[in-house]
Amino acid sequence: MDVKRKRVLFLLPSMRGGGSERVISIIVNHLDRSVFEPVLVLLQKEGIYLNDLPKDLKIVDLKVTKARYAIGKIVKTIQMLEPDIVMSTLGHINILLALLKPLLPKKTKYIARESSIVSINNQQTRYPALFDFLYKRVFNNFHGIIAQSQFMKQDLVENYGVNAEKIRTIYNPLDIAKIEQLSQEECNCFNSSKFNILIVGRLSNEKNHKAIFHIMKLLPKEYHLTVLGDGILKEELLELSQTLELQEQVSFIGFDKNPYKYMKQADVVVSMSFYEGFPNVLIEATACTTPIVAYNGKGGTAEIIENGVNGYLIPFGDEQAFCRTLEKMKEHNLEEQSIKERALQYEVSKIIQQYEKTFLDTLGK
Repeated sequence: MDVKRKRVLFLLPSMRGGGSERVISIIVNHLDRSVFEPVLVLLQKEGIYLNDLPKDLKIVDLKVTKARYAIGKIVKTIQMLEPDIVMSTLGHINILLALLKPLLPKKTKYIARESSIVSINNQQTRYPALFDFLYKRVFNNFHGIIAQSQFMKQDLVENYGVNAEKIRTIYNPLDIAKIEQLSQEECNCFNSSKFNILIVGRLSNEKNHKAIFHIMKLLPKEYHLTVLGDGILKEELLELSQTLELQEQVSFIGFDKNPYKYMKQADVVVSMSFYEGFPNVLIEATACTTPIVAYNGKGGTAEIIENGVNGYLIPFGDEQAFCRTLEKMKEHNLEEQSIKERALQYEVSKIIQQYEKTFLDTLGK
């Protein structure tokens, strides 16, 4: 007798180029189809990660620009599709689903995947006090909550009174085979006579790109920085590189869907962020066997780096320590095999098993 598959509905704004969208694309590609039937519901069917979705995936396009316009359509879609589980991700969508739960089918289980440090992210919204209030009042409505790091879990428990027993920490997955394949693409952007430093990510305030520019000013000329990414601070960073007279030591690449070819060829990948829920860039770099150096900002960065094995964690704001570490790595970098072994804990098959167990355990409650 055939066992009825469990229908899991994933609710997102779109499939634009963010960490959450990439993670969801990996999950829906690798869920065991003999047990689960994934369905993707998007406020808008757009974004670069649409191309990465499997052909058998049902996609529902709500065709709305903002979450508040989707309320009726979300309720109707869930009632019509009768999923066993609905999993939302990204803060405002999570809050919306938690508020709507009394109107939704009772037999369906609801899971939120948080994509950032809530207490910090809420302060970036237009109404921080409102979002703090809503997290405290309705977030326990979910049957289960997935945090990307232990730091994020503690933030929800300590600042919002979320039931710790509802929260599971599941690190983000790495499709290592795919990363290895993409990392072999030709990349001629580095000068082999230089020690090549790479920073990858959105050019926005929380990423703290300015810090690496000031560190570059302290380093000898044989160190070169490549900035991979785009964002609102691009012009400001270009101006800073000129002000610090770093034009010959800094290159701007812009956004590239395949960052792995750059990671593979770089000598080190750095992160300067004030905060990170769980920085995908760092674990992706280790999958390319490239060491990582990062400021110890708030969030999951410290859970990734093992000093002297896959990289180095630097006290936040200590420019001199950052410089000394990069200079030390130029003389003696870390072993690729040790870096790769640390990356294996995030391998997609292991992480998918944790998601599948979470889904089945939640259905069993």
